[in-house]
Amino acid sequence: MEEFLLSTRAHAPFMNENLYSIFDEVLIIIGEKAASREIVIVNKVDKQIVIESQKDRLKQAFYNIILNGIEAIGQKGSIEIWMKEKDSAVDIYIKDSGGGIKEEELHKIFEYHYTTKDKGMGLGLPISYMIVKDHGGDIHIESGKGQGTTFIITLPVKQTGV
Repeated sequence: MEEFLLSTRAHAPFMNENLYSIFDEVLIIIGEKAASREIVIVNKVDKQIVIESQKDRLKQAFYNIILNGIEAIGQKGSIEIWMKEKDSAVDIYIKDSGGGIKEEELHKIFEYHYTTKDKGMGLGLPISYMIVKDHGGDIHIESGKGQGTTFIITLPVKQTGV
């Protein structure tokens, strides 16, 4: 498994990319799935923020997290995406109105093959975690049963040592 995940690391250079546009592209890809379930996704990310990233990999990470939210909601709900700037980084918030994650499961969701879904393989969130870590970032989760889940992704604006 580790070898497979290592092979998924793109060797594309880190480029300055507009964060709003990255999310916009993800929402175009996933929008129909959300709309078919009556889930509204709102992109409130600042349209001026540029970060140094491997765009396609970051899109994959965001896609996986948003898809997870859609699946957690099931039918009728919302996902909001916003950000806050802090020093030389950005905190990106992806909040869904799903049922939340049980406290005893929170520490497991980034483990390979851990899933609570009938058809899931348990790779989406671990891959997202790896991509964010490869960008020098981190992911934290706030969730409560019946209160939805918020993924907080911290990414540096500029890469160092890449």
